[in-house]
Amino acid sequence: MPLRPDPVDYTNSAETGPHDDSLIRELNHHVRNMLSVISAMASQTLGGSGDRPEVDAFVGRVDAMNRTYRLMTELQWRRLSFARLVAEALGALVEPGRFSLSGPTVLLSPREAWATGMVLHELVANAVSHGALSVPAGQVDVHWSSNAVTGEVAILWTERDGPPVLPPALRGFGLRLIERQLAHEVNGGSELIFDPAGLQVTLRLPASHAR
Repeated sequence: MPLRPDPVDYTNSAETGPHDDSLIRELNHHVRNMLSVISAMASQTLGGSGDRPEVDAFVGRVDAMNRTYRLMTELQWRRLSFARLVAEALGALVEPGRFSLSGPTVLLSPREAWATGMVLHELVANAVSHGALSVPAGQVDVHWSSNAVTGEVAILWTERDGPPVLPPALRGFGLRLIERQLAHEVNGGSELIFDPAGLQVTLRLPASHAR
């Protein structure tokens, strides 16, 4: 389930001159505008379809892509801090004080940032709509660590103080994306535990994608 516009990692490219830098900035500007237009068109075109939750979900995914693209262009397509990526994903939909973040410095390539950013968006959107963040007392804790021996990065998403969690009767697009995106894009993985006390999700990035 690839869900990215195939970003290019410019960190391994030859040095560019002023003219090339100008072209790259212009391209980045056009791509971000295009994503914004797609989001607006979807909202206006499908807004009267009667299936508003699906429309909002689609628009939210496009907006998430736009946020990740903005972060990467600000860094000129160099590696992006996971801490910043997850803070942006949560901060876009959740007020401060409803989540906690902890972990060492982990830098993601553009491909890794796309894949991980989309998964994080789905987790945030689900928590806001159905999970811990759908009630005033609910909280989300995100902790990540790096294995000193293997280099693998593990990201643990834990929801608490929310409504009781039940395994889904159907696996919709969002859940399938959470389960498959990292495997498709970076040979990573996802594990979901539908604990009645709160959803627990472990995301894994292999060593080659954790440096």
